[in-house]
Amino acid sequence: MVLRRVAVLFVLMPMFIALVPARPAHAVASLIQTKTAVANATTVAVAFSPTAGINHLLIAVCASRVNATLSIAGFTTAKREAGTPSQGIFYKISAGTETTVTCTATASGRMAIHIYEYSGNLTAAPLDTVNATASTGNSRAVASGSLTTTNANDMIFAAASINSNSTFSAWSGTFTERNDFKSGTQLHAGAADRYVATTGTYTSTATATVAGAWRGQIVAFKLLPIQLTADIVDAAGVPVVSPSTSFSAANFNFSCQTVTATLGAAAQKLRVSNTTATPGWLLSIAATGGPTTTWSDGGTNTYDFNDPTGAGCTDGADVDTTGGQLTVNPSVGTLTPVAPCLATGVTKGASSSFSQGVTDSITLLSAVGATLNCTWDFTGISLSQKIPGEQLGASYSLGLTLTLIAQ
Repeated sequence: MVLRRVAVLFVLMPMFIALVPARPAHAVASLIQTKTAVANATTVAVAFSPTAGINHLLIAVCASRVNATLSIAGFTTAKREAGTPSQGIFYKISAGTETTVTCTATASGRMAIHIYEYSGNLTAAPLDTVNATASTGNSRAVASGSLTTTNANDMIFAAASINSNSTFSAWSGTFTERNDFKSGTQLHAGAADRYVATTGTYTSTATATVAGAWRGQIVAFKLLPIQLTADIVDAAGVPVVSPSTSFSAANFNFSCQTVTATLGAAAQKLRVSNTTATPGWLLSIAATGGPTTTWSDGGTNTYDFNDPTGAGCTDGADVDTTGGQLTVNPSVGTLTPVAPCLATGVTKGASSSFSQGVTDSITLLSAVGATLNCTWDFTGISLSQKIPGEQLGASYSLGLTLTLIAQ
């Protein structure tokens, strides 16, 4: 009796898809939350609610009406200037535990703090650049200063403070206002942002309703690349160079038999990542060689993967002369969102069998309205293959390709 081991080799072809949304293309850096607080003291504090998500970009802007040096413990300084008014922009990558943020000044006076939580940022070295020179004046036109980015996909963040009982009516340069608030009647603070997809020089000017001494600052933060990708990764998230899955061994048999395997394990996880502006996508699997390919031992011995004749056990009216059918059941798999992402909007495919000209690809996962800037791992997909009776013993392989498309 000859022992036959059946193996399937998965040839991975990750699809890189850059979408072009209606507005200028950029990675989706979503503003999760913003909070403000004011005080007439040497400290001012405000809290994230809910607690900031892990790996998100946290920005804190602190302003004082008086000439003071400002600091925020646990945050890195992007830009800090003393004067009348004084202002600083600080940032950090969230550990997922941040709540209260406190700004301390070296002199007492009217203070304002505004904090922001963004997703879609790089987690390592997120700061691109800041405005090199101070931007100050005494008027209604409050300029942020200018900067020139070195990274294509950036979020440009501008902040301004003015010593007057004012409001900001507009921000130029297609910036979106995020905050506009007062600390008493002597200090006004605000901020705006813009997402860009090309390097360049950027600036914005806010118009105040009442003139006063002001200070503007502008900072650029790096965003994730714009991409929708599929990969097979190990437990550490490193792409597997030559992923493969082995079926159960089968002995020679005069009758049709079934062998099984599992696609996706801890060391070979299917991974989907989406940092585009489109929350819909579809992950499918199909034979690399197309619907006319077969399992092969590398020589003359073959059998089919997509012939439904005789419940997958006999040859039908297709181009080859062998039976056999492969069934894929994603519904029993385990979908694991990578924190802080959710599984909401992502659906596992139904069990399906390949059938030449009818079912040439099988859906593994589909997403409608899924969370943006997220990654999902998929394991435990059930595979079963019908092997026709009297199939010669050998080690057979079949190349399969994963395809990921935006919907």
